Amino acid sequence: MNFMKTARISIGIIVLIILLFGSSVFAVDVTINGDTLISEDKPYISDTNRTMVPVRAISEALGLDVVWHESTRQVEIKGKDKVIWYTLDSNQVTVDDVAYSLDSPPVIKDNRTYLPLSDLAGHLEIGVHWDNESKTAELTQTVIGMNLSHIHYWSSQWTFKDVMKQSAVWWVQPEDLSKWSVNKEIPLRPDGYPLEIPYDGHVVHTVMLMHMDANGPMYPKGDYTLRFEGKGRIFISMDETDLVFSQADTDHLIPVTPSYNGIHLTILESDKNDPIRNIQVMMPGFKTDDTQPFHPSFIDLVKDFKLLRFMKTSYVEETPSFDWHNRTLPRSQTQSNMATGGMSFEYITDLSNMIKADPWINVPHDASDDYVRKLAEFYKENLDQNLRLYIEYSNEPWNPMFIVYNDNMKKGEALGLGSGEEALSKYNVRRSLEMMAIFKDVYGSDYKERVTWSISTWGARKEIGDYILDEMDKSGYPDAFTVAPYFGGELANDVGDGIVYTDDQVFDLMKEELETTIKDQIILYKNQADQRGMRLLTYEAGSHFVSLFYPEDQILVEQMKRINSDERIKDMYKLYYDIWHTYAKDITTLFVFCEEPNIYGDFGMIHHFDDLDHPKWQVLKELTK
Repeated sequence: MNFMKTARISIGIIVLIILLFGSSVFAVDVTINGDTLISEDKPYISDTNRTMVPVRAISEALGLDVVWHESTRQVEIKGKDKVIWYTLDSNQVTVDDVAYSLDSPPVIKDNRTYLPLSDLAGHLEIGVHWDNESKTAELTQTVIGMNLSHIHYWSSQWTFKDVMKQSAVWWVQPEDLSKWSVNKEIPLRPDGYPLEIPYDGHVVHTVMLMHMDANGPMYPKGDYTLRFEGKGRIFISMDETDLVFSQADTDHLIPVTPSYNGIHLTILESDKNDPIRNIQVMMPGFKTDDTQPFHPSFIDLVKDFKLLRFMKTSYVEETPSFDWHNRTLPRSQTQSNMATGGMSFEYITDLSNMIKADPWINVPHDASDDYVRKLAEFYKENLDQNLRLYIEYSNEPWNPMFIVYNDNMKKGEALGLGSGEEALSKYNVRRSLEMMAIFKDVYGSDYKERVTWSISTWGARKEIGDYILDEMDKSGYPDAFTVAPYFGGELANDVGDGIVYTDDQVFDLMKEELETTIKDQIILYKNQADQRGMRLLTYEAGSHFVSLFYPEDQILVEQMKRINSDERIKDMYKLYYDIWHTYAKDITTLFVFCEEPNIYGDFGMIHHFDDLDHPKWQVLKELTK
């Protein structure tokens, strides 16, 4: 595996070439993840009309070692597992002991070694995009990003030390606890805690760490710590343990033995003059005054990804919009409330800044202009300025599975943009570009270095892409075009329709699909993006051999679990990566980090935090090491 394939960081090198009065000298701006690289070595146009770039400046910017051998007049570039040798005035280059021909030989200028940009980029396996209008060349490495999973009471992704942050929103019960839940609303504070309990004969309860995989380590055994503010009584219920606590501002130890039923918490009483609030339930080993909220195992597992997509944590598929002042905050009762946007923006920026990962966020499809402006202002102020914000409008707004589909189809038809999916797709583009314009206004001159706005298309349905491209050709282009090159989905649908494949046949057909259909899609959309000056990225990718549309088909469900845990799935991910790297050379964001299989799918790269020998995780570590 070459060192470009083991890159862990997203690096974009923007070379702005400005011709100075017919001279062959050019002014250069080089940025790496938004940071400007200061170098005295300037590209220039050779006598043969080649763009020559400084070997050392570019290579070292990519984290490579460059050694000049005076005796042989050779330049050696060393990566983790690749070595390149150039010889001055020679048209031959050696890459890992294999000789290749150069378009033009390396030359010395101002005591620096220069090579044609196309040659250097090719040997380093970097993508190159040239925008003739702005005279801009963009070089990109292939980087693997990751979609995070839901924040919820049933999630095996332990995001926080305080599992109350992953609890369910309140369910209402009769005061005698005779029913699990009733259809009744209890007035809440802005932070999500009840104003008073009991209320009209009812109380509230929630649950943490429930519905985990009964065959795996569900959650840690040991003493959990309960702490809360306010006057009242809290009831903790587990399989054979019932405890009641009334003393606020005190650490209460709760002995927990993991079970399939999780930890239940009920507010039995809450004084309306000093209501119970700020409840914490800390996992064993963590203190209630810890200032760093994230579980260390979570940090350790995601820290090598240099891009994290927060679509599932934001519940954007279920939440069309919400008021900015009603959004989830760090102090909210839970980070799983889809009505307030799921995980707080503060936690998204805290996590991103901590591990130096670019965040990828999704804007609710009915968000107002005021909301979008406040969102832009928040990220401009709070995200590390050395990180890049990736952002998109909704999630798959052309997908009939989601509420945005019908909502936006009606809006597009009302604007006379056609009918059905044409109106839908064109409206999606228009509204997305309107939101992008707000971000550009807020970020000003910093926008290009700090933000990448994207619009997605349905990779398997070319007509949707055609509608989207047609509207972009009229209305303007975002910074990136995105696709989801999943593999194996049609095979799973075949099984659901009654076709019988052996596991061997599934892998053979999956390989064939990757080498034909998936490759052709990537090439098509890469060309379309290049023609319009956009990057091509994936917002999701990976195995889609799942039972999503056939959850009652036990044969498919069982085969799905076997296929996604088979050692041969490694080869499929490697093949996918090689194809993406060969034809796109940019970010591919896999789906999904940590999630247990169910009757609908088995998407998780791991199923839980002790599942690190899972084949998907093992191949991922190979590709990102």
